[in-house]
Amino acid sequence: MEPKTTKPLAASVRAVIGLALAWVVPGAGHAFIGRPWRGVIIFLAIAAIFWAGIAMGGVMTLDHEGQKWWFAAQMLTGVHGLVGWQRETQQIEKLKPLIAKEMAHEGASLQRRIQELRTRQAEYNRQVAQFRLNSQNADSAEDQRMYQDEIAKRLEAISNIESDAISANRQLYSLQSANTAKVLAKEKIALVAPMATLARAYAGVAGLLNLMCMFDVVMLSLIGAVAIKTEDDKK
Repeated sequence: MEPKTTKPLAASVRAVIGLALAWVVPGAGHAFIGRPWRGVIIFLAIAAIFWAGIAMGGVMTLDHEGQKWWFAAQMLTGVHGLVGWQRETQQIEKLKPLIAKEMAHEGASLQRRIQELRTRQAEYNRQVAQFRLNSQNADSAEDQRMYQDEIAKRLEAISNIESDAISANRQLYSLQSANTAKVLAKEKIALVAPMATLARAYAGVAGLLNLMCMFDVVMLSLIGAVAIKTEDDKK
């Protein structure tokens, strides 16, 4: 009886390992479960579709900031997506000085504004803590109410500061995105429609296809285990 109880566990472990391998290197999961030729076909197909997208759009086809949904799909290609992401990151690092130069004045002003808001918020938080301590040690109910009123005022001010800080951060992000696009256009590596959509679609579809292959690995692992168990039961 013991061998029969251990087989489902072995099958589940086999399925998990196959799933992980299928993501890291498309096709490796099928090779692991004994389908090497299917694995080779999957690897070549996923690689061809993904890198065809990169060839059309360049390194910026993988845009982890501006195209999060496409990026998530592209990352399903495992090692292909990771290599593409590394190339994109390296390209952005090279362009950072140019981007910083483009947004030097307006960006510095927003950063100073954000820092000032943080400083004010820290001071109000300190005052709230002090007023709470004073309220606990107040000699009369009137003094306690006074401290509670001051706390309420400071908390309202903190809420307003947080809203202003969120707005300033959004402006800074939008400014950075706009200047990044401007620099990419100047360097002639920016994606333009309709090529941008086509390139990202190729790379993203490659990831979605690999997701189906990952599911196939899991199902083949589990179905194979069930078939073996059925044959053992017949014996």
